[in-house]
Amino acid sequence: MIDKYIGMEAGRTDDVARAPERERAAVIETKKAQKKGEESYKKALAQCEAEVRMSELDCAMKAPSPESWQACID
Repeated sequence: MIDKYIGMEAGRTDDVARAPERERAAVIETKKAQKKGEESYKKALAQCEAEVRMSELDCAMKAPSPESWQACID
């Protein structure tokens, strides 16, 4: 669930937009890997595992945008 959000956010960055179409997925994956190494990711993951209900998870995994993903959790 957290990875989906990170991927959607990463897809909106300028460096992804500037990358050739064939390289965009790789740029997004690199950004996701960087985020996973951050302490904030580890904290968010732990909080998600402890607090998120199954209905919120289902909603977030179907969300087409970061805003709709966030609405599932709020």
